[in-house]
Parts: sequence; structure tokens; C-alpha cells
Amino acid sequence: MKIKRFLSFALTICLAVAVFAAFSGRTAKVSADYVTYYKLAGYEYELEYLLKDAGLTKAEGKESYTADRTVKYRLIKDGDTEIAADTEEYPESTEITASSTVKFKRAGATYLFTVIGADELVERSFYVKTQIDFDEANISFVADTSAYSAAVKDYVKDKKTGDSFKFSELENTASVSTITNSPYFDITKTKTIVHYYAPGSSSATTASGASISSVSFTLSKAGTYAFYFTFTDSLNNTTSVDDLVLGDGGFWTDEDEDGEIDYETDHLTVPVFSFDVVNVSNPEIVVGSSPEAFLDLEYSVKCFTITATDYSKQYKLYFIPEDKNGKYDKDSAEFDIENNGDAAYIAAVKGNAALEDVTDILDESAMTFTPTKKGYYYVLLTVYNNSGYSETVMSRAIACTKEYTTIEPEKQFFKYNTTSIVFLSISAVSFIAIIVLLFIKPKEKKELEVKDDEKK
Repeated sequence: MKIKRFLSFALTICLAVAVFAAFSGRTAKVSADYVTYYKLAGYEYELEYLLKDAGLTKAEGKESYTADRTVKYRLIKDGDTEIAADTEEYPESTEITASSTVKFKRAGATYLFTVIGADELVERSFYVKTQIDFDEANISFVADTSAYSAAVKDYVKDKKTGDSFKFSELENTASVSTITNSPYFDITKTKTIVHYYAPGSSSATTASGASISSVSFTLSKAGTYAFYFTFTDSLNNTTSVDDLVLGDGGFWTDEDEDGEIDYETDHLTVPVFSFDVVNVSNPEIVVGSSPEAFLDLEYSVKCFTITATDYSKQYKLYFIPEDKNGKYDKDSAEFDIENNGDAAYIAAVKGNAALEDVTDILDESAMTFTPTKKGYYYVLLTVYNNSGYSETVMSRAIACTKEYTTIEPEKQFFKYNTTSIVFLSISAVSFIAIIVLLFIKPKEKKELEVKDDEKK
């Protein structure tokens, strides 16, 4: 009996230890320090951002912070008043399972968040304290931004002039959230202004967007670019470099306010990122149709569309008389790509023995000329860029085979419309007569009075 009692007691102890171990394992991942994060009451936060802001990392092999996690939260304090769970007058005191967003309805309150992993173990617990506003944006940059700077240079290595620098593309490899500290809002959703310097420019141009992903600017020329960020949060608090001094690496504090940087006591506050664009786009020219011209009437040349950066251009105007086989069809099979296209077309036109150079009648500033002879005119355009590349194209034939005439409206109406006017007059008189007949009352008929024969 004693052995049975001993075994029963030992089994009970083992079960108790197992249960304790199970509960200990369930809470083993709870953070020892319940950190408090400050957020804006009434603002809708994405759950992804809240978990990232609380220091969690993505589960292994997962693309999001919420994957394989359940997030629950509840109100635990209203001001300094402790709120028990499921308090009737405080609906938020009942634990809520968060979905994709969280909106804190009460200001000056404290919420407890609990993050439960796929294994049903608590991974993280933290507090969120809500405020009605914040005095300043309080957005700062981390000390080491070298990884972001390297990502910028890698991003632009294949870019060329005329391309766009799109932060939405850069965010895929290097997010601005990795180089900033923003305690109240998701920096990737915050209104962002990018101040950038183009090559050779001493002043910054701005590009802004509702978030960093909507900001971009054009790489207009080859050379060195530089840019820095300022932000405006949801309360319109704005960061600025107004009280800072530009120096090595960016904008520094000026502790003694002497306008000079003391690299031992001052601090780099807003970094400036730079990169080089070395690839230059070749000019692209589209040649459109050429409407007909008229002798002695000013003609506007509008057939060219140029896509190029940092380029110069040169025009030449040629003429071939009408009777000298001067019309060449740029769109014919004779000048297709297989037959060297534009080059063959230009060679054919310039090879005409009757060709005349009449560039002197072309006004390049207005791109107009006035034809003085009947025949066909051709505009030759050459575009050069700073890398030494050039492109030459020629317009379609501008036919000038007619004189411009104006048609004067006929002013002798009555001379050529006599019959019509007579019949119109007769109709009008007839209409008036009908109206008169309708409205004139006829005379009443008088009856003869017959006297009685008796009076005779």
C-alpha cells in the first residue's frame, strides 16, 4: 500500500511539473520590458507598422510582420485610471483581435498589445499610449546611412539622362524607414519632400508626394546629383534644415551659432546623398506629316518631335522646283528600313541636281518660312548631344504647288435673287390678305319689310 501511495504521489508531482513546464514554455517568449510607444488618438495605423515599430522581425520565410501571428489588444488605462478587463462602460477594455489596421479611439489612454506566434507562444507584449497631438515631428536620422547611400548608387548605375529617379523602385531594396527614426507615424506613409541638386546647380529643386513612394524626379543631364529629405507628419509638423549648416555629408548642427561647423562638437543631423549619372541618352526624333504650303503665305514647321537632354540642333531648308522631279515619298518602300531608311531618303533628296539651299528664308526661332517659288520644300534637322552623338532626319516633302486665294462672299444678293424676292413678296401679301379676311366682320343682311294689304 505504501508503494502504491508513493507511486500515486510521484505521478501527481510529475503531472504538476509537466503542467508547470507547459505554462512556462507558453510564456517563455514574453518580453521582460513592456516598452511604451506613443501614438496619435483617432489615427488609423497599419498593423504591419505597429509590429515593426515595436521591434519585431518577420517570421522565418515570411514576407510580412503579421504572417503566422495573432495580435490582440485592449484598453488598460484611461488617463491614470486602471481599467479592468471587460468593464462595461469601456468597450475597448474587452480584448480585441487586430486585423490589418488599428485605430485608437481614446486620447490619453494606454493599450496593452500581445503578439502571439504560430506556436501559440507570446512573442511580444508592449504598451501604446495615445495623445491628441504632438508638438513636433521628432523625425531624426540614424548615425550610419552608408548602406542606404550604397543602395542609391547601385540603383542609378544603369540609369541614363532622361530617365526618372523613382523612390518607389528604390524602396524595394533600401527603404527610407531604415535610415530614420519616427516615433509617432510610419515614415513610409508620411508626406515627403525630396530636395535635389542637379549637376552644376547651386540651388535645390523640390519633388514631393503624399508618401515616399510617390516621389520622383528626372535625371535631366549627366553629372553628380545630390538630395536630402524633409517630412511633414499628419499634424502638419515639418522638419527643416533652416537652423543647420551644410558641411561634409549633409547638414550639421551649429552649437555655438557662429555659422561654422565644428566637427568635434556639432552633429550631422540631415544626411545628403549623392550619386553620378554617366550614361547619356541618344536623341530620338519623330518625323510627323507635313501639310501643304501655299505660295507667299507663311508656313509653320511642326513635323518634328525631339526627345533628348542636353542637346543642340541645326536646321537646313532645301527646295526643288516642281518640274524637276522634286517630290520624294518618305513612306515608300524605296526608303524602308531594309533600304537604309532615312539615310537613303536624305541621300535621294540631296542628290537631286536641281536642289537649292534656301535656309536663309527659314526663321529658326519661330520655325517658319514663306515659300517664294512653287515646288517642294524639305527641312533637314540635325540634333547633337553633349556626348558627341548626333541624329539627322529630314521632313516629308512640303508641297507648294498652289497660290493661296480667298473667296469673297457674294454681296449682290438682290441681283441674283430677283425671282425669289418677287415670289416671297407675293406670298407675304397673300398672307396679309388672308389675315384681313379672317378678322373683318361681314355686313348683316337687311330683310325687306312687307306691308299688310289691309292698309291699301
